[in-house]
This record gives sequence, structure tokens and C-alpha cells, in this order.
Amino acid sequence: AQQFGEDCPGQGLTTFRQGALRALSSGQLAQMLGEGPGREQEMKDQVQQIIQNLDVRSEESVTKALDTVKVVTDLDLEEKLALTKALSEVFFLAHHTGSTAMPKLAVRTEKRIAKFGPEMIPFVFEEMVECDSETAIYFGQTLARNGVDGLEYIITKLGDYKNREHDLINLIQALSYFKIPEATKVIPVILN
Repeated sequence: AQQFGEDCPGQGLTTFRQGALRALSSGQLAQMLGEGPGREQEMKDQVQQIIQNLDVRSEESVTKALDTVKVVTDLDLEEKLALTKALSEVFFLAHHTGSTAMPKLAVRTEKRIAKFGPEMIPFVFEEMVECDSETAIYFGQTLARNGVDGLEYIITKLGDYKNREHDLINLIQALSYFKIPEATKVIPVILN
């Protein structure tokens, strides 16, 4: 993480991740997104450009990326996942920038990722259980925005995290964001 700098507490991993994303060559990112002719290739190029131009420390850059992604349609699974990975980096910085706008942009990011569909749930879940509790708020709220699909995914994973105290804290916190009655029934299962 030192290579990419650690100028703010709690941001080293994010700075490292952002640097790692930028370190990908165009060819590597294109390969990750897959190759395709015509309109498919144009879409992949557009997604690649959004990711490469995204600076999660800049309100303007995040706003521009979210506005651009909002109008992009017909994304395939790989494109949605690549955008989810890049955009979710905002969650790691939202409370460390000293900006009142960045937490609001993180909420916009939650909404955008949730609109990509339930295919993003496994990634969002894994990030949520592995990150600090402050950052887990955004991942948990993203899961909750997926409603029953997000809740069912959490339920299927409970056994894997039963003995991992930190992860359970993030799971309970995430459950508190669900606005469906079934979520309250899961908490006693976790606590037992």
C-alpha cells in the first residue's frame, strides 16, 4: 500500500486498490471486460473509460461517473461487476475526505450498484464482511436495497461467519438496513 501512498488514516487499502485499478493496462482491462465486435465493443470501451477516469477522491469525478453510468444501458455481467468494483471504492473514502458531499455520493453509489441487479450481491457481501464497520455501512445498505434477494444471500452465508465476531457485527449492522420484516427474524439466529 505504501507504493500508492497512505496520506490519510484508513485510506491505505483504498488508495492501493485505486492504484491497482489504474495500473491495469488498457489491454488487461479490456480482457477483463471481454472482447466483442461493434456496439458490444463500444460499450466495453465506454465502461473502461469510466473506470479509468474515475478518481474516487474527487467529488466531481465520482459525480461524472455516476451520471454517465446512469444513462448506460445493456451492460453485461462483467461490465456491471467491473463498475461495481470501481465505484464501491467510494465507500472506503466517504467519511475520510472531510467533505459533506462524499457521503451523499456514496449513497448515490449504493443505489446505482443495487440497480445493477442481484448479480452484484456476492461481491457486495464479501466486501461488507471484510471491511471496517464504518465502510460496511454502505455495503450493507447496498445489500438492503436489493430487498429479499440481499436478505436471502445473507441467510445462506450465516453459517460461514458464525465464529467470526467482526464479520457478525457487520452482518447485524447490514440487517438493520433492511425494510422487510423477515430481516428481524434473522438476528436471533445470528446471536445463538
